[in-house]
Order: sequence, then C-alpha cells, then structure tokens
Amino acid sequence: MPVGLVAVPLARVVLGESSLPGTRIDLLGMALATCGLVAVVWAIVHGESDGWTSRTVLGTFAAGAVLLAAFVLWERRARQPLLPLSLYRIRPFVLSNVVSVAMYFGVFGSIFLLAQYLQVAPERSPLHAGVLTLAWTLMPTFVAPLAGALTDRVGGGRLMALGLFLQAAGPAWLALAAGPDTPYSRLVGGMVIAGAGMGFAFAPTAAVVLGLVAREHHGKASGANTTVREIGGALGIAVLSGVFLRYGSDHGGPEQFVDGLLPAVWTGVAVVLAGALCALAIPRPARRTAPDPAAPAQDRTPTPA
Repeated sequence: MPVGLVAVPLARVVLGESSLPGTRIDLLGMALATCGLVAVVWAIVHGESDGWTSRTVLGTFAAGAVLLAAFVLWERRARQPLLPLSLYRIRPFVLSNVVSVAMYFGVFGSIFLLAQYLQVAPERSPLHAGVLTLAWTLMPTFVAPLAGALTDRVGGGRLMALGLFLQAAGPAWLALAAGPDTPYSRLVGGMVIAGAGMGFAFAPTAAVVLGLVAREHHGKASGANTTVREIGGALGIAVLSGVFLRYGSDHGGPEQFVDGLLPAVWTGVAVVLAGALCALAIPRPARRTAPDPAAPAQDRTPTPA
C-alpha cells in the first residue's frame, strides 16, 4: 500500500496520457474475453477444493471454453478487434506467451508454498517469512535493468532462456536443501538465483512482444501477454498445491509439509525448464522499422528483441 500511495499520484504527474485517434472499444470482445477468462481462472482456483471432476468445476471450464471460442469467432469478424488474431501467426509471439505461462506457473506456485514453508520450518510469523522472501522478490529490481540493456545485443529469446534456467535452478536448490529444520542461510542462495532469473526474463519478454508488432498494437500485445501470465500463475498455484496435498499436509508439522513441498517444487522446476526450451526456439529477428501484425507471417521480419 505505501508503494501504491506514492505510485498513483506520481504516475498522474509524470506519465502522459496516450490514445489512438479513430479507434473504438471492442465492447463485445471485452465482455466475452473477461467472462471466459474469469470462468477458466475460477475453475482452476477451485479445482483442488471442489474436485477437478466435480460438476461445478467441469461446468465452469466448459462455460469458459464456450465464451472464449465465441470471443475468437467475434475477433475474426470485428472491424476493430480487441485482440488481432494475426498476432498468433507470429511464431516468436506465441513462444513468448508460452514462456510467460511456464515462468509464472513455476514462480508463483513455488513462492506460494515457500512463504508457508518459512512459517513452518521453523515456526515464524507471516511478516517474518515475507521479509525472508525478499531475497527472491527484490532481485528483479536490480537485474531487470541489466537484462533490458543486453536485450538488443544478446537477443530476447536467449536472455529469457537464461532467466528460466536460473528460475529452475533456484527452486531446485531449495528442494535439495529444504528440510524440517533447515537454516535460512542454506536457502537464501537459491532465492537469489531464482530472483535473478525473474529479472533476466521480465524485460526481454516485454521487448520481444512489443518488438513484434506495430506501435498501435503495443497495448493489445502487452495485454495478451499479461493475461496469459496471470493464468499461468493461477494454474501454477492450483496444480502445485494439488501435488503438495497429494504427498504431504499443512497440518502435520514440518516433516509432512516438506513431504509435500519437495514433489510440488520439482513439478514447477520441470515446467520452467520446458519454458526455457521454448525460449531457446525464439529466433533472433533481423532489423525492420515498421512491422505489420496483419501481414503474413512469412513476410514479416520483426524488430530486434
């Protein structure tokens, strides 16, 4: 809250308003996408507690699928679509979204469990545990500017791959070190590595996504990437929590918590590694001054990322 209280008025003073003349809001597309995504995320969040095969969860998944299918059909015919489907003919754009899903799946799911682990083994207050996780969550603040400066030289895909490999290495370190009474000094190294990985992935992902499309589509491309990231985070928390409860418990003391934590974290590591391989498949594009997302994929050469 203190950060928000400073950021909101500062944004109003420093940031200029942006708008595109001659455009209209795709209200129907917005409604279909919002309702469809809310349904899918609700089903993901409630899958473990209500049962993945329960009528409620399956019905909500089905409703979300129908709404999102209707969204796609509408976007194909809308004169000014909320999300131009031509973006998904751009291979690096699709791969960047897959990378974002994998990253948030592993990171959000792991941090969700790690914050609870730090309260259990040994017993700490929630505030104390939250402060200890800053070794992970503050690292992107220092690493992301460096990654942004290197993106054009190295290539966004390579930096994203490096970031995800580090994000896999960090939780792997934690999984190997975590025990019922592991001192924090043996965990902090893994948190720092994972946080550095987040920093190396954030800026290049934005650069790749925005470098692939014309300026007037920056907001739509960025919004699409942000949306899949949040879905990946919700899915990661739900799936890793399910794995945790399959093998352990949060009511049986540190030993049972660790029994569930380890397979859950290794699951997240596997997903993040898969995302790293997808990042390696992102080509380093040649220079072009005016990319057009509506052009055929074989005729489009994006700007460097």
